[in-house]
Amino acid sequence: MIFKQWAAGDRTRLDSPYHIDRLRFAQAQQEPEKWKGYIEGHQELSTFGKIDDPAIMMDYMKESTALTREVLSTADGLFCTAASCGSGVLYEEKKTTGEVKYHYPAGTIVVDEAGTVQRPHLMIPIMAFPGAHRLVLAGDSKQLPAFVANPDTKKWWPDCYLEKVRGLIIPRHLLHLRLAARLFAVYLE
Repeated sequence: MIFKQWAAGDRTRLDSPYHIDRLRFAQAQQEPEKWKGYIEGHQELSTFGKIDDPAIMMDYMKESTALTREVLSTADGLFCTAASCGSGVLYEEKKTTGEVKYHYPAGTIVVDEAGTVQRPHLMIPIMAFPGAHRLVLAGDSKQLPAFVANPDTKKWWPDCYLEKVRGLIIPRHLLHLRLAARLFAVYLE
């Protein structure tokens, strides 16, 4: 997405003080020798809207991920789509052991427009932030329904999760997200 924004010259978003690219660049400028590849790639993006050199692109991408993790480790809040919660930037998995290290310790997950979220999509932020202890679903299931293109999927999940839990009193222990298996069981009912 950032590459499209640079290519289109979309300065409105890129100049936002909380845009991830701006935060990464500010962090990189504090240690320019450490983040030389990122800075060089960022300069090409801001000048030409793209990075043509494969070596510069590889350094930019590698350091971009590391910078994002560094920025997120000090952040007080994180706003992203449910799908981007599954991004490899938020966690690392060791291929040999399968051990997962999470880079952003969220305490609360807020799902905005939860009326448009299908149950499988809701699991992405829940699984991405295993240390979270609160789940807030905000939205109106009657306003804009969840969009499901595949008719087979509609058979399994005909409504949104917000519609399913509306009016229920869920015991506090089920909301403890570290016990993802229990939540998953409730989620699939």
